[in-house]
Amino acid sequence: QETLYLLRQGLDTERVMAIRRLKWSTIQDHLVEIAATVPDFSVGAWIDEASVDGVAQGTWQSLKEIKEAFGELDYFQIRLALIVKRSGAKCN
Repeated sequence: QETLYLLRQGLDTERVMAIRRLKWSTIQDHLVEIAATVPDFSVGAWIDEASVDGVAQGTWQSLKEIKEAFGELDYFQIRLALIVKRSGAKCN
């Protein structure tokens, strides 16, 4: 909730990391959780809609398969793409 609050105040993730004294990987986990639970949350700063659509079109067995198909995406972006299609989060 605190990470979401700070983001909604207009702070970027670097500033949120510094304020909360958290690593980027922890903030990534928070962002995925927020995207999964807050329908109006926009993930557009971290992934574009075309990537979300591309990931959503596949029938994947593992994150590794997605990573092989979409080498330009990191695992954080893949997790976001999967959550966006399930949760209704936005890319804009």
